[in-house]
Amino acid sequence: ENTPEDSVILGQGIEVYSVYYAERKYKDIPETPEELDKENADYLVIHAFTPQREFLSDYLQSQNKWIPINVFFFDKENTQAAFVIYGRVV
Repeated sequence: ENTPEDSVILGQGIEVYSVYYAERKYKDIPETPEELDKENADYLVIHAFTPQREFLSDYLQSQNKWIPINVFFFDKENTQAAFVIYGRVV
């Protein structure tokens, strides 16, 4: 109910939540930054519970296609991100 029904979500290890619980279309994060640039998705979710693509951290800090729209932290000081949800810049 937090995303439009036709949303497409990119991620790794979140397919159960995206497809079965949220009933949204899900795609795995591509293997390369170039492939990610070509993806037509609405949201990108990264998290600390499964290994993420090695390029993602540097990619997300140096691009302007995705912006963080929500972050959930492990700690009360908000220094250790558990989940980060990015939205595509339109």
